[in-house]
Amino acid sequence: MNSNPLIGLGLASLTLALTPWSPSPAASAQAPTRTAPAASVMAPAAPVVILYNHTTGRCLDLPGAGKGKRFGPVEQWLCRPETDDNQRFEMRAAGKHGPYQRFMLRNQKDGYCLDLPTAGAVPSGTRLREGRCVPSDNQMWYRVPVRGGAWLLVNEKSKLCLDVVGAKPTTLRAPLAVATCSMTDDHVWRMVPPSQVVGDDVPAPKPAKPAPAAKTAKPAKT
Repeated sequence: MNSNPLIGLGLASLTLALTPWSPSPAASAQAPTRTAPAASVMAPAAPVVILYNHTTGRCLDLPGAGKGKRFGPVEQWLCRPETDDNQRFEMRAAGKHGPYQRFMLRNQKDGYCLDLPTAGAVPSGTRLREGRCVPSDNQMWYRVPVRGGAWLLVNEKSKLCLDVVGAKPTTLRAPLAVATCSMTDDHVWRMVPPSQVVGDDVPAPKPAKPAPAAKTAKPAKT
């Protein structure tokens, strides 16, 4: 859909994203490692961002315009920066993963974090969902710069990238997942302050969550 300014980039950033980081022996010998107190993991102040996919031109979204729900799906939609929608996420910093910033993403409207099933590593293709914010779970991400303020968003436990399901789909309500990191797919994101996002479908209303299918009455026995 858009010409991709990332064509021609080397794979150095991608390799770094996939390789678990560990300090060199020399660096480890210089000073002991200090563990941050648990209370500092979820610091009270956090920047608010909207996650814009560089390839599809859509934003990370929850169904409907209100609160999501625990274990509810995460998908893409036209960008809606207004506070009456639910695309605003607090970026809760939690130290570093090697040289990269480490964080959780907490939805500002419902208070749930971007989450994956179980508490550990998951396979490529696993769908994203919302869950209670638990720093020891698999809700930690780190971001690897690619160019021009864009990032690969890597799940720390799985070493997989935030992905839109399908081959570069612009489809509304396409689900999000984690997948093997690739610079040729739709894994490049921008984390943009809401004030810098131009809404795509304002003032057109956003559809509500899909209603459950009506049950068909069974014919009476004769």
